[in-house]
Amino acid sequence: MLTKNGSSFVAIIDARKLDYYHALEEEHASLVFLDEAETGLRQLLAGQHVSSNELSRALSDQ
Repeated sequence: MLTKNGSSFVAIIDARKLDYYHALEEEHASLVFLDEAETGLRQLLAGQHVSSNELSRALSDQ
């Protein structure tokens, strides 16, 4: 590990470990996406939704 001004700056790691780390990141992103999709479906089934007009107004206010 190389440091700059006392903080971690560069790490040298095995390329296979880096590939594994990237695969874990992709898997985590997929799981987060699936969790958000499940939450959205549960809200929809529970009747928690807005009309397209309400959505358009909310988006135009930003």
